[in-house]
Amino acid sequence: MNILCGYNVNIDSVYRISGAEISELLMAFERTEILEKIRNPPGKILSASDFVAGLAYCMKNGCGAEWLVFEKSVFEFLKNRYFQKSLVRMGGNAGIMANALSEIGARVVPNVAVPSKTQLSLFSKKAVYFPDAPLQIEEEPEKEKLKTESGKNTYDKYNTRNTHASFSSQDPIHFVFDFSEGETFSLYGTEIRVPRENRFIATCDHLNFRLFTSSAFEDYA
Repeated sequence: MNILCGYNVNIDSVYRISGAEISELLMAFERTEILEKIRNPPGKILSASDFVAGLAYCMKNGCGAEWLVFEKSVFEFLKNRYFQKSLVRMGGNAGIMANALSEIGARVVPNVAVPSKTQLSLFSKKAVYFPDAPLQIEEEPEKEKLKTESGKNTYDKYNTRNTHASFSSQDPIHFVFDFSEGETFSLYGTEIRVPRENRFIATCDHLNFRLFTSSAFEDYA
């Protein structure tokens, strides 16, 4: 039985941020700018200060939010600062369903907007078929290890040299910042106590937000 999984497949980078970390991060940005953005949240991320203000706003109010990142420099800032120390796991309904279904014996064909090595390494190793390229597992991969949801380390095993040329090369990463109730941080001298546990998500995933369909997946379907 073949099952198509359409939307969407992405990478979740999950990091639990402490009060001490947000206090330190806030001090790297201009006080007036951050406080103004906390009072009037921009709802999107065009700069690193937008990200910091959004995170501080959510922690201050104990609320959750997801803002789209529009600048590559912010993507690089987040990836360089948090990715390697975060929990990296499969994200998106289609990706999660593809893994679950393949584990119970279905042959799954996912629509992968950005078939990067990191993204493909998060798929189940059972019965997941990618119609755009005959992916080969390297015998001796020399790639950096990623911490996965199971707590084990897994190598990036896939060769994607033949993947569809029209795909963006930027990993579709959803940077998920979890924070705990009771954490305290300094908002430029004012002590803030987080009223409830929640999360702030900075999403760098424009193709999936447009419900992008790969031509290979479309042809196969």
